[in-house]
Amino acid sequence: MAGKQWILGCGVGCLAVVVVVVIAGGIMVSKVKDAVSEFEDVGETQAELREQFGNIEDYVPPAAGQIDAQRLEIFLAVQQQIHEPAIELAKALEGVRAMEQDSGFSFSKIRGAFQGLGALGVSAGRYFSARNNALLEQEMGFGEFTYLTSLIYYGWLGNPLILTIDGDDDGDQRGRARRNASMFKGLLKRQRDAAREAGDPGELVAAIEEQLSELALDDEWVPWAEGGLPDSVASSLAPYRGRLEAVYADTGVMLGIGANDGDGGFNFEVH
Repeated sequence: MAGKQWILGCGVGCLAVVVVVVIAGGIMVSKVKDAVSEFEDVGETQAELREQFGNIEDYVPPAAGQIDAQRLEIFLAVQQQIHEPAIELAKALEGVRAMEQDSGFSFSKIRGAFQGLGALGVSAGRYFSARNNALLEQEMGFGEFTYLTSLIYYGWLGNPLILTIDGDDDGDQRGRARRNASMFKGLLKRQRDAAREAGDPGELVAAIEEQLSELALDDEWVPWAEGGLPDSVASSLAPYRGRLEAVYADTGVMLGIGANDGDGGFNFEVH
């Protein structure tokens, strides 16, 4: 009786909301199942990468600064292998961001929102799986991959490092910025120390110190994005510019994600 009275009192409007929630929920359950299946092997391959090459904090960038041609070829091979799922992920991210610009309530918008979020989960799973398998196949650690990605695409080439997903508040974005800043500082400090031990004449060490000073003031600072990369480093990258640009996709919000999960699983967090 109470249920009947609620339906009568609520009217058609509430009933429509119930229908939307039920249908949208069904869509979301289907998408979640798809996403889970895509993530099934990611924890295992992540553990393999960690066992073979360590985590990001174990990687020491080149003491001389220049990137070896063989390592660039390997990086390019990885980028080529993951380019298709990276493009798919970039499109899913853009779709979710675009939904935030659309105001109002309708069944189609609710349905589209659930589908968009589900597509993001599926494409993220495919991207992480392809990335991990490509790194294992090419024998490149996650630390080196993350370093080269940040150095080349967001530093040297100056692509914007976008840290937002959908509906983020300032706290989410600040959290990602702090995570990136900590990661960048660690990579730069290890490279600086290695350069000093190798007897660096001062150019690279001085340049790194400038980047560290900027990071100390601004968590959203991206090393080398505003210039300052030593000519010797830039010249080692220049012959590969066209090939590197050809396999770029905007997946910056996922930079460094999944690197340090020590329990053998995969923790998909972006904050």
